[in-house]
Amino acid sequence: MNGSTPATSVGPTAPAARLLRGGVEWAAGAYAFAAVTGLRGAGATAGAWAGVLGFFLAAGVLGWFLRRSERPAWLVEAVLLAVGALGLAVWPGVSDGMATGVLWRVLALGLQGVARAGAGERKPGWDDQLRVLLLFVLAAISLQAYLSPNLVGPKDARWYGNAAFDFITRLRAGEFPVFSGESIYAFNGNVQLVRSAPAHLHLAALADLLTGRSLAPLALQHVALLVCHLGGVLFLYTALARMRPADRWLAGAFTAVYATSPALLTLLVLHDMYMTFTALPALLVACYAAARVGETRAWRHFAWLGAACAAMWLGHPP
Repeated sequence: MNGSTPATSVGPTAPAARLLRGGVEWAAGAYAFAAVTGLRGAGATAGAWAGVLGFFLAAGVLGWFLRRSERPAWLVEAVLLAVGALGLAVWPGVSDGMATGVLWRVLALGLQGVARAGAGERKPGWDDQLRVLLLFVLAAISLQAYLSPNLVGPKDARWYGNAAFDFITRLRAGEFPVFSGESIYAFNGNVQLVRSAPAHLHLAALADLLTGRSLAPLALQHVALLVCHLGGVLFLYTALARMRPADRWLAGAFTAVYATSPALLTLLVLHDMYMTFTALPALLVACYAAARVGETRAWRHFAWLGAACAAMWLGHPP
């Protein structure tokens, strides 16, 4: 009205927001490199470093050119992802680096989407970027040990690992759906796990498809666990922030407790409860949908509630 700057416009906090957005980008890139090299089990090879440098060089040149020509942001991202996909197909010697580039952009776009969703109708500020960055780092560190193609876990991990080997081996041989274990890895059947609680195995199969069958079965199983944890943490923050926009810091603090809670992580780290851990994100969606049903009675929230209950059943039937 009187020429003052509205609180939601670009003002003194814009540099801080841009700086923290860069922090989110670098965190996504670092995690992508750790994930690709760790899940491959090869470490940071010369080819991986060459691929990373090649991707960033190509992405930087193309991104600069496209932005100068005022192309839309979605086109810039599509071109960057296409560069990484082309590198995976044409230069197998640097495939780790190219895969890092693709995963980096996917993670960065996803985290920025979470920041926008948590900000609601306003433009994401420095505080939104900071909360997403901290939650991503906490969730990533809590399951860092699972960035490996080897067996991880003290109790039932071998049984679940054999189920993953059986499932992925038969899937790659062209057999689908898989209802019971029949290969040398699951000669006693594994009917209960594969037939009535297949969610984490199906997630591993989807990861196998998206990665071009380049990861070992245990690595794919670990990808499913990582996706469940990271996705669950980021969804919980978004849900709480949208339900109580005035308490976004409280939502971030509550989500941080959830991401690092021994009550949650002990299920997996000490007891190898893969099925339970896979069902937890669906439980979060079900709780959010139930709360929205109570507030709005909207049919879409009833649909989300039903889908979440079905997902929980697939993760771990009662």
